[in-house]
Amino acid sequence: MEVFNNLNENMRLKKILEFLSLAAEFDSLPIRSGESNLLFKLYNGVPLKWTLDVDFESPKFKTFILLQAYFSGFHLNADLKKDLEYILPTANRLLNAIVDILSSHGHLNALVAMDLCQMISQGIWNTDNVLKQIPHFNDELIAKCKTYNVDTIYDLMELEDKDREDLLSELNQQEIIKVAEFVNKYPNLEVAYKIEGDVVAGESKTIEIEISRDEEVEDLSIASNAFPKKKFESWWIVMGNPKTNELYSIKKLAITKENQTIKLNFAIPEAGEHDLFFIDDLPVIFPYPKIYPEQYAYMCDIKKSLDAGGNCILEMPSGTGKTVSLLSITVAYQMHYPEHRKIIYCSRTMSEIEKALLELEKLMDYRSKELGYIENFRGLGLTSRKNLCLHPTISKERKGIVVDEKCRRITNGQLKEKVNSGEADVEDLCSFHEKMYDIDPTNYVPPGIYPFEKLIDYCKTEGTCPYFTVRRMMQYCNIIIYSYHYLIDPKIAERVSKDLSGDTHNIDNVCIESLSMDITDDVLKKATKAAESLNKKVEEVKKVDSQKLQDEYEKLVEGLRESNIVNPGEETFVANPVLSSDVLDEAIPGSIRRAEHFISFMKRLIEYLKTRMKVLHVIAETPTSFLQHLKQLTFIDRKPLRFCSERLSLLVRTLEVSDVEDYMALKDIATFASLVSTYENGFTLILEPFETENATVPNPILRLSCLDASIAIKPVFERFSSVIITSGTISPLDMYPKMLNFETVIQESYSMTLDRRSFLPMIVSKGSDQVAISSRFEIRNDPSVVRNYGTLVIEFSKTTPDGLVVFFPSYLYMESIISQWQTMGILDEVWKYKLILVETPDAQETSLALETYRKACSNGRGAVLFSVARGKVSEGIDFDHHYGRTVLMIGIPFQYTESRILKARLEFLRDNYQIRENDFLSFDAMRHAAQCLGRVLRGKDDYGVMVLADRRFSRRKGQLPKWIAQALLDADTNLSTDMAVASAKKFLRTSAQPIDPLDQESGVSVWTYEQLLQHQKKQQGKLGYEEENENGMDIDNDNDNDSNPGNNVDVDVAMEDANYNGNAADVDMKRVTVQ
Repeated sequence: MEVFNNLNENMRLKKILEFLSLAAEFDSLPIRSGESNLLFKLYNGVPLKWTLDVDFESPKFKTFILLQAYFSGFHLNADLKKDLEYILPTANRLLNAIVDILSSHGHLNALVAMDLCQMISQGIWNTDNVLKQIPHFNDELIAKCKTYNVDTIYDLMELEDKDREDLLSELNQQEIIKVAEFVNKYPNLEVAYKIEGDVVAGESKTIEIEISRDEEVEDLSIASNAFPKKKFESWWIVMGNPKTNELYSIKKLAITKENQTIKLNFAIPEAGEHDLFFIDDLPVIFPYPKIYPEQYAYMCDIKKSLDAGGNCILEMPSGTGKTVSLLSITVAYQMHYPEHRKIIYCSRTMSEIEKALLELEKLMDYRSKELGYIENFRGLGLTSRKNLCLHPTISKERKGIVVDEKCRRITNGQLKEKVNSGEADVEDLCSFHEKMYDIDPTNYVPPGIYPFEKLIDYCKTEGTCPYFTVRRMMQYCNIIIYSYHYLIDPKIAERVSKDLSGDTHNIDNVCIESLSMDITDDVLKKATKAAESLNKKVEEVKKVDSQKLQDEYEKLVEGLRESNIVNPGEETFVANPVLSSDVLDEAIPGSIRRAEHFISFMKRLIEYLKTRMKVLHVIAETPTSFLQHLKQLTFIDRKPLRFCSERLSLLVRTLEVSDVEDYMALKDIATFASLVSTYENGFTLILEPFETENATVPNPILRLSCLDASIAIKPVFERFSSVIITSGTISPLDMYPKMLNFETVIQESYSMTLDRRSFLPMIVSKGSDQVAISSRFEIRNDPSVVRNYGTLVIEFSKTTPDGLVVFFPSYLYMESIISQWQTMGILDEVWKYKLILVETPDAQETSLALETYRKACSNGRGAVLFSVARGKVSEGIDFDHHYGRTVLMIGIPFQYTESRILKARLEFLRDNYQIRENDFLSFDAMRHAAQCLGRVLRGKDDYGVMVLADRRFSRRKGQLPKWIAQALLDADTNLSTDMAVASAKKFLRTSAQPIDPLDQESGVSVWTYEQLLQHQKKQQGKLGYEEENENGMDIDNDNDNDSNPGNNVDVDVAMEDANYNGNAADVDMKRVTVQ
């Protein structure tokens, strides 16, 4: 019984069955010679797997297997049946003890142990059809029962005699007698209860329960076709709350009389008190005791957007709880309006995705505590196999593409078929993937939120694959969090439609990158080799199994959609570049249906590309002109090119190719062919014979570049009812609807309410010697400019406590200026005050630099981190509190304007969306600069200095986000180095002092629930008074619709006394007491 002391309220059937099997009472079970092999076979057939060390010589493990074999109705030999004769009565006694232990602690999952008792009595699973416990009722007879509407044993009792005879016509007389004996003995109880008097929270109460049965009985032996010994019936009467998993009262008794009354005493639970606020009719639970005024305005606008079923662009200041606000309102909306099925939350980096999952977990835990029960809500995050793999050898691989390939080898359907036919060993399959076939696909994980670490731990315990768990659970989840790249990947997007998307600032670049690609000489050489290898495989299959290729050919005649070729499953070799519906309905052209013809077709295309790559001058052309030239030289039509990616995908699966990495180059050519032939507009092809401008040895690159971000994002806007684009840095707001070609119902940039100044933005336009500083190409290498930038870094290294982050426009410029600083002795001077770390293009080196930087800041040494705008550090790394007291932006991070691809995109934007070149370049540079600045401010209790070091920033300050621009004083827009340092010193000295508690409680920067309630009452009272003085006239906010008189007055959630200029919204704040 000692093992049962570890029982807890979270245990489900599998865990309780496991604990039951661990009881010392089963240690005496014999393990006979050769029995391990028999137990191994049984174990492979039972649904629940042992989470401890598997040992077929263990009596405990044997008990676990035999109980499941008994429930499953497996045929057992005489020895194992004899073992069961001991196991079953013993298990029944132990389960009664488990019920006592769980109920004594008030755990309602004692009901699970009761279920197990009944399973032992009747020899079936609790999920089986109840008719299965009747003697001689097999699957065929149970299926026949459906035609007579017999679903329960009571239905069989009430069936007309003639119908019953017809139903049991296949049984002989002796079998019918056995059926009759079982049914006649089956108990039929009715239960009624009453509680007298008022129900008052916290008081003790008595409930009177009346139980009646058909007739008084003397023989209480149970009706069982399976239990080996005579067993007598008894009943548990249980009172509990399934929402909180609490058991209030329990009693066990035998019911012999025709009518029997019992009384149970229990304490009525205390009334719950919940902090809620209402936006219109929507109750929102917020997981913090205080809330910022801008968070209210933000959530109100999201609610309006969701109600309208439209899209919105919202710029929310950094560090004001954007993620928790977005999750709080969208989860509340989904739970209140369940017809809105799914939330898709997208971000760019892995760290941001993990943070969002942790925030969501905190939110749902808080909701459960407030509501008093756990909601049926699932939230998962999707990432690559490399991050989720549990396989003991594959998970050790460092390259993601290798992990993907090896995973496909051991999880593909063809290998499983070979294992089933005996052509391969079961050990060749991934055990984590195979275990998933034993589990209901709608319930791979129980309701809850699963950050990546928690998901991995859960799957380790269950023996399942985390990656495939997420992929297969996507359609059953309430919220999925993943990268932008998955959002615009058609294979993924089809699985998750359709309700909402959110969180971005550079999604246009992601869209363009997803449909752009480069072809090099090396790619063409590898593609030629892959085509030859594929051809050999086709010849081999022809000799061994020619019917396989013929079946493939016949599928292709049917068309992509009918043959289920498009997006056939999780392991598609090549992503289809957004094929249109009319293409899906067509049959693949005859010229590439047969495998050998398709490979020949690909070889011709590759040879043509090799010929084009031999030119020694730059060529820029449209897809149309490229296709015309291709047809003239090779007679390849446009139509078969559109199907290349899907045709290759099917051929690779047909040939059961496992070494997929060897065919990636051929995949690139197929994708290139499909893209260039699918889209006439919004793309350009640029052939550059040299890798760099100064190179002398040819190294040609053929670039297929997408110029129109709306192509990739268009299916997203069509599929989802509302798309929320939100970030701290997306000004000017009207640029995104133009670039992405969509309409919005709301565009808003929010101010930042502060009880004291928490960040100091400034523009440094000159050095202390009054020489203008700028990263403009013509003067960036001027020694005086380089020296002044170096002096600026030195002075802020002296002034800034702990962490200083410096951003440069590019890696090339950063390397150049650091080299010059080294020569000038500037770095030696910086080293006296801080450790120097540098971000590099290598992710591992950068991660190590970040770790060292944080250690230096934490131990008091201090550090300066040289980073690059658009790099890893600027996109997803937070430098909160002492990790970033100053951020220094050296120069404006313009894109390289001599890039031919950029020039082509600028021309496209000008001609199609009327966006001028300078407007886009300035917008792009300023959003990345603002993104860098926002890294140091991660909350209102944080503080930091934001330095924009380039004289050109003075002319562009209006393009900064509203919350930064409003904090940038005119006096701080044209500073010299010494003026900037003096201002920063004063600010940092003041900000390091504790905040005055009176300021914190003023309600300016943050509201408690009580403050908001008082504010609402005050506003309602003021408006009611004004209304009365206007002879009952309705007073509308400017945003109200005057055509609807008599509506409730809109209330600005942060009126005059809060000094906040947010949007007006229908907000009501209530403290709700639940009795």
